[in-house]
Amino acid sequence: MLHFSSFVKPLVLDGTAKSHELFLAYDHISLSKLEPPLVLQEFVNHGGVLFKVYVVGETFKVVRRFSLPDVEQSNNVGLVPLPRVSFTAASTVGAYLDPHVLDLPPFPLIEKLAGELRQRLGLLLFNIDIMREHGSGDNFYVIDINYFPEMGTFITSTAPWEFNC
Repeated sequence: MLHFSSFVKPLVLDGTAKSHELFLAYDHISLSKLEPPLVLQEFVNHGGVLFKVYVVGETFKVVRRFSLPDVEQSNNVGLVPLPRVSFTAASTVGAYLDPHVLDLPPFPLIEKLAGELRQRLGLLLFNIDIMREHGSGDNFYVIDINYFPEMGTFITSTAPWEFNC
């Protein structure tokens, strides 16, 4: 069962501006204002940070990125357009954030996840977007898997982790 508020994005990404329109929907009635097909994900407050895990063969690298800000859980209704935040300039390097938000996911979790996805999907090049539910301790969510990721960050960043798994 889907709970609101929900993150809404187009199912098909074709490079057009419309394919990158993102919304926060506070109720199911508001969804009728959008053109399907759509992907809906329950919005989870995550401290405004996500973790991008780049996997190349047996190697992976974890990079922190800014994400959407937390939202108040209230009785809001309607749709709120959201900015596009998933780009290289969204690095958290040098930013002041809650230290727990910045804690990287545990190495064994990433190692197992990367290995399982590599095996089950049969991919040697992909990335995973992961977020930690804010205030939960260590509740992590996989929010996206990209089988043809933008690799500039993987190549140029001095990421916290770079390990063989």
